[in-house]
Amino acid sequence: MIHADGLCTLEAAHLYPYSLEPRNDVQAGLLLAPNFHGRYDHGSLVINDDYTWTPIVEDEETRMLVDRRLLLPLDESDWPDIELIRRNRERIAR
Repeated sequence: MIHADGLCTLEAAHLYPYSLEPRNDVQAGLLLAPNFHGRYDHGSLVINDDYTWTPIVEDEETRMLVDRRLLLPLDESDWPDIELIRRNRERIAR
């Protein structure tokens, strides 16, 4: 979300629900704008194994994310845990 002063608000988002996997390490989350955080949590925006986005519900905001890759840390050991990403997709698909 971009505010009138040009600043962007980001939220820490868990890749998999904290209640099911209580992890707070850097690999267990990512920073998202609030409007995308909620969509990720509810399954209308998913992360693929190649760290690209797929909007399940495409609209004006999410269209720009189609096949766009996450901005990842330089150190690969800090990248989001792909297993948590997969487990979240499976959880949403049920």
